[in-house]
Amino acid sequence: MKSLFFVFHCVLAWHKFPFFFIFFILHHFVCFYSEEEIKYVLWDRVSGLTNYCFFFCSWFTQRMAYVRNVLNIVEWICYIAALVFVIPPCDCKLGGKLEVGAVALFFGWMNLILYFRRLSSYGQYVIMLTTMFATLVKVLVLWMLFIMAFGTTFYMIMDKESFSAKFGYSMFSMFVMTIGELNYHDDFMPWENLPFATLTNILFIVLVLGMPIIMMNMLVGLAVGDIDKIQQNALMDRYVLQVQLLLDIERTLPLFILKRVQVHSYADYPNANQSFVAKKMYEMVKDQTDIIKELNQISRLKQKSKEEKKEESKLPGFKMFGF
Repeated sequence: MKSLFFVFHCVLAWHKFPFFFIFFILHHFVCFYSEEEIKYVLWDRVSGLTNYCFFFCSWFTQRMAYVRNVLNIVEWICYIAALVFVIPPCDCKLGGKLEVGAVALFFGWMNLILYFRRLSSYGQYVIMLTTMFATLVKVLVLWMLFIMAFGTTFYMIMDKESFSAKFGYSMFSMFVMTIGELNYHDDFMPWENLPFATLTNILFIVLVLGMPIIMMNMLVGLAVGDIDKIQQNALMDRYVLQVQLLLDIERTLPLFILKRVQVHSYADYPNANQSFVAKKMYEMVKDQTDIIKELNQISRLKQKSKEEKKEESKLPGFKMFGF
């Protein structure tokens, strides 16, 4: 209990962060340089404990902002599912254990994909995917209403032994039909076997015109609109994510590290001989400052245009009252 209290106190008291860090370094050293079986068990437990401690530290520093971030929720789902899967540590993973392991594996890859948002090469594509997925979730409520409408209708009027053997099968069949897999020959032919052939074919025509054509084209149009917006603001969004990352790192690091890495003043000598690394760093910082200036100019122009639109919207109201 005394050692556990010491670890918990090290997590909360940031001035003892070096002891906390050395504690985990020693545990990793023991895991790597011990025997094979002990290394397997200790490495899993200590690495999991390390990740959980860092998550609790982030939660303690960020408070509600940590909970509101979707990436952190995905991480927690991944780690909780992985913890349920590996306890107890044995090879007899059957039934629900395999399902939990599959969930942990899926959310682990999703978490890795979401981390690519801050990269300059793949960041804008990940932001495109997340934005389009959010748009799809908004439209999904309307989409499900259409699926329920057609699914329940075909469940009532068609033969229970073929298309509508079960209600859930009818709903999933209708969901697949919205994508384009209609299977008309298998489910609706021949007409003599249909209890209500005329009504069934009329509803099928409405289904073909409404779901695969109209709804899918609407989703494609929304996705194209989201892509245009993201391409216009991709650079700004990536810099916002990088700034948020830097702020989180600054809040998490202890004060003794921040005091050592903080730069109060810097003198630049352009004509002096510099190393290759220093030149590259100077060019990178210069490019970043130029981009930030351009972004500031764009934001100012947008703000001016918004103010002008507000003033123009106020003018007709004054004219109506004779001002």
